[in-house]
Amino acid sequence: MNDRNQAFKVASQVVQRIIKRQKGELLFGSQGCNDNVHGHRTVNDYLRNKINNISISSLHNQDLDSPRTELDSHANMMVCNDDCYIFDSVYKRSTNVEPFDPSLGVVSSVPIVDVAIAFDCLTTSRTIILIARNVLHVLTMSHNLIHPFILREAGVLVNDVPKIHLDKPSSDNHMIIFPDANLRIPLKLNGVFSYFL
Repeated sequence: MNDRNQAFKVASQVVQRIIKRQKGELLFGSQGCNDNVHGHRTVNDYLRNKINNISISSLHNQDLDSPRTELDSHANMMVCNDDCYIFDSVYKRSTNVEPFDPSLGVVSSVPIVDVAIAFDCLTTSRTIILIARNVLHVLTMSHNLIHPFILREAGVLVNDVPKIHLDKPSSDNHMIIFPDANLRIPLKLNGVFSYFL
């Protein structure tokens, strides 16, 4: 059974339970709907949680095989891998890169490049080309890294708080917004890291 069918099946079961409850055939908790239902305050919370868990767990692994760009507040420069289109090597410049632990040593002569990253907008069915300049090109990386501070310095709104941490999430939450270009990039979670494809 595919994930969408499973989500509909769970939703159908919950709706059937709600109908039974309204007919007096089934009560959630000893006091009805206002009691905690499996740790949730209302039937809607319970239903939303069940559907979200199905969607998140099943879709999560598919995205990790795709080229992705993660927000990384510890990187002081953007880092790209071979999934980006390199359109200019910055005057054949390179730099040495130190990891988080000095005992690991220094990576020498990491090229600095200008790149284009394709973002496929599922809402508009358009492919947007994002241009990044002075980016570290690390071939062994499985994904790209970008620091939210760099985006904010360029006037981009970075709403990087995941929706699961908000009481009243909106469509602007967990989103990168380019106000001048009317572009919105929704973020996803890989563990604790926000990313986009």
